[in-house]
Amino acid sequence: MMPKVLDSFTNRQLQVYAAVCLKIFCEEMAIRHESIDRFIAHRVRLASSEFLPDWGEEGMALELTGLGDDFPISLMHSIPVGVREVFRQMVENCSEVGYCDMYGADTGDPRKYAGECLRLLLAMSIAAPPTSPLEFDNRSGKRGDDAWGDPFTAEKLAGVTEFYSLRQGLVEG
Repeated sequence: MMPKVLDSFTNRQLQVYAAVCLKIFCEEMAIRHESIDRFIAHRVRLASSEFLPDWGEEGMALELTGLGDDFPISLMHSIPVGVREVFRQMVENCSEVGYCDMYGADTGDPRKYAGECLRLLLAMSIAAPPTSPLEFDNRSGKRGDDAWGDPFTAEKLAGVTEFYSLRQGLVEG
């Protein structure tokens, strides 16, 4: 069941939460690969991105995109066979959080995809990550009722990356 607080999250907050779900899944399954680190860091950078199309293009250039492309062979070898399908679903849902509404109307689908990341995590009997570091209002009104919300400040992003033990250097990019 998705925590009710996620209903109030902006797309930026949802993207960070989905990336944290993927990070925790990989830690619990002992999946390690540099392409995952870069993918997660890129997803988290959405939180502070000032220009979403540039962020989107950067993501397309990653080795791991989550957009249906084949995974790198070296990555596939690092994923236990029994969880490869769950890993694929986690990566694709995590990717969709940021991309699905980027060039169109606010559909609410980022919430659905973040919820699916959480559902997959819970289905593997892995505890949900806390939402507390993301529980703040990042809608200043400057962007209207935009579902994306305002970019995180450097201070807010640093606090989130520290709490979730995200690799700061990769996140800062």
